[in-house]
Amino acid sequence: MSSAVVLYDLLEDEIDQQILACFVRACSIFVSKILTPYLLEEAHQLVIKLLRLVEEAYGKAKISDFIYSKCDGNQRYITKKK
Repeated sequence: MSSAVVLYDLLEDEIDQQILACFVRACSIFVSKILTPYLLEEAHQLVIKLLRLVEEAYGKAKISDFIYSKCDGNQRYITKKK
């Protein structure tokens, strides 16, 4: 049994489970041997969803402005490349 599964079972709040699920999936994409534009877009969307979930559950103060600026900048870059 992986540590992510054990941690998921310990989390009682559904939003925390969603945060963990987004984090684990995004990380698994980022460390995969083959990255496609589709997978990078999926990982990017997962990170944005994760940030929104953290903000919803714990407040914007828990998320650095630096992270927001990087996500917004990447979104513009990805949109221009399509």
